[in-house]
Amino acid sequence: MNDLIESNQSKLVKLLPGQGSQNGFMVKTKAEAWSLVLLSVNITHRLVQSLNGWEILVNETDALVARHHLERYEAENSRWPTVKSSPASSPVVSWWTLLFCSLLVVFFSFTGPWSDSIWFTRGAIQSGAIKEQLQLWRLVTALTLHADIGHVMGNVCLGGVLIAFLAGLTGTGTAWMLAVLAGITGNLLNVFFHSGTHNSIGFSTAVFGVIGAFCGIRAFRDGMLNILLPLGAGLGLLAMLGAGGERTDLGAHVWGMIAGMGLGGAYHYFDPVQIYSKNGRLQNILTASVLVGVALAWSLALSG
Repeated sequence: MNDLIESNQSKLVKLLPGQGSQNGFMVKTKAEAWSLVLLSVNITHRLVQSLNGWEILVNETDALVARHHLERYEAENSRWPTVKSSPASSPVVSWWTLLFCSLLVVFFSFTGPWSDSIWFTRGAIQSGAIKEQLQLWRLVTALTLHADIGHVMGNVCLGGVLIAFLAGLTGTGTAWMLAVLAGITGNLLNVFFHSGTHNSIGFSTAVFGVIGAFCGIRAFRDGMLNILLPLGAGLGLLAMLGAGGERTDLGAHVWGMIAGMGLGGAYHYFDPVQIYSKNGRLQNILTASVLVGVALAWSLALSG
């Protein structure tokens, strides 16, 4: 690995960095790492910087021992797996996202908080109506209903930010499609684990689906270790907000996150290098399709 050559000082020799070096000099990070190795075994040395890079000088009598320890260090570290980091992506706040968030707030001004109005009797999650009467539109319409102003504003602010970050990876249309599909799937899964009297509403199921989608994409793209940060954030948010509120339920949030993980993995399978995320026309079509799908669900709810 290393060769030894005499320096201008008769009692000092220079340790060459071997493969990857530039004309016998090291980059700062490698020189500092080697210096720590030598310090750990009490070998006196000098760390020298020049215009060409960094070098390490040791006493001639210590050179062979220094070489032995550095070779062991390099061999041991070469066996460590490399953890890939995610490509940097910036959040994308599009007019579509601003429109969707605004529509949720405007819609709440029409529906008001939880009541016996037609909006809630025909649009909220009712497990019995879904399982026995197949009123599947409720899986969609419930995402647009909120129990109070705090509920809707929390979902709009947090959901808007998370979707903007997801859109940086997938495109705006795909991000909203993943969010709504995760919300629908999370609601459906939650229904199967509740009795016919179970009711719930809110876009928060889709918000947790967005967090799950981050985890799914990173797990398939970068390896399981890279889901720890988004998963930890999601679990922390779940602990703080997931069970709060009269018309929210923990199960819907958990299932929404799980559904998002699966959908995020599926997205990565179909678009591993994010080609479609850069297709503006496709992203507009997907976003418009989400809006049309929600409108269609409400037309079925109100006419049913």
